Amino acid sequence: MSVDGGTKKGSPPSSNKSVFSSWFSGGTFFDAVLMEASQQIGQSILTLPWIFANMGFSLAIILLILVSCAGMWTQNLLISLLVEYRKEKYFIAKRAALVNNMPAAVADNDDNAGPIWGTFSIFIVILALGGLSVAQIISTSSNLYLLNWGIDKRLLSCIVGAVVSLTCFIPTYREYRAFTFLGLIATTYTGWYMTITSLVEGPIPNVDYTGPTTLQSFFTCFSAMLFMFGTHAAGMEKADVMNKPSRYDVAYGWSILYVYTITLPNGIAGYYRFGSEAATQQNAFYLFDETVFRQISVVLMCLHEVVAFGLFAGPLFVMTEKVLKIDHKHYLLKVFVRYIIVGIMLLIAIALPFFGVMNSLVGAFSTSLATYIIPAVAYNKHYNTRDKFDSKAKNAPLNANYMTTKTINWSIAALIFIFGLCMGGWASAVTMVEQAESIGNGFFAKCYKC
Repeated sequence: MSVDGGTKKGSPPSSNKSVFSSWFSGGTFFDAVLMEASQQIGQSILTLPWIFANMGFSLAIILLILVSCAGMWTQNLLISLLVEYRKEKYFIAKRAALVNNMPAAVADNDDNAGPIWGTFSIFIVILALGGLSVAQIISTSSNLYLLNWGIDKRLLSCIVGAVVSLTCFIPTYREYRAFTFLGLIATTYTGWYMTITSLVEGPIPNVDYTGPTTLQSFFTCFSAMLFMFGTHAAGMEKADVMNKPSRYDVAYGWSILYVYTITLPNGIAGYYRFGSEAATQQNAFYLFDETVFRQISVVLMCLHEVVAFGLFAGPLFVMTEKVLKIDHKHYLLKVFVRYIIVGIMLLIAIALPFFGVMNSLVGAFSTSLATYIIPAVAYNKHYNTRDKFDSKAKNAPLNANYMTTKTINWSIAALIFIFGLCMGGWASAVTMVEQAESIGNGFFAKCYKC
């Protein structure tokens, strides 16, 4: 038996038919690439001109690459810990079954990071997933408003909430392949629509390039960038249903290559066309003229955001069910609890409909921890001796040695803590307060920035 959930190394598939059936049943490496590529860059693609305008060309490009590389590194750390957990859990359970004549399934209480870190991590991940899901509702209603249906954003948010709540009925990610294809089509079209339009139409009259702007705006945008590459909170639940969980970090790396093709050209071209005008508009759709191509993009992105909601909310549902110990209860009970969770997220989205800055707030206070800091610290804490490191189930990123891995991990944790959690948290919180104060008719506004 393989602790990775696959077949023994070297054992061929029983037949071509089984390979064909397996491909369509989901759980393959291809599925993992699709899900990460679809989830990795969603509505945050619309914030790229705003990010570049507040950071400037050079810093935005450099930081986007560094943040994404740090994300690939820490994704490897998380998958390594998952594989190690599975290995230890399997052998502990097997030993318990032999010694005590107990079922192997009873040994389910191991935790690579320890009980305190484990509880804290669960809280942060739930916070991150909730914030990511709320951001999808806000973005969808903001985009739908551009279709000029005569419906205010608050009502649109309620409609969106009703639609995304249907994801409560989806059992696992193995049934999600068709939706991830839709997500990829939407982001690819939108990224290249904005890039080509910006390059063809050229700079607006009297364009100027003053980025970086203020320190507050810079770190608010840096937090939004962390959010952009911060899908690790959902990664473990997705990896866990794959045929080969140990390969999920490789799939993540391939998805990042795709992300580069729709983020870097888009951010550069958007800033080139709009310059400083983009520094105050967090939703790029509002910068472009109303054309049929833009409206197609709006519709596609709304569909993508519904898909992305499911990708983020799905792991949140599963984690909540495990915490409440109803993961093995009746399916309808789980659906009922999921609907309560969606209701809470919808309430937050209607009360705080701040596109862009919500990404920054989530990026600073949860993504920075769940994606970068906790994986690095937990990995160093678990592999705290050279012998333990050398006997690990999965190689370190880039086959780095013990000291190199620990040094890079501590560096990522420290830098993200200072510039992401502290500076980004300060900037995002101040920006959120400013936007909250700008609502003339209070929270749950019928239409914000209409």
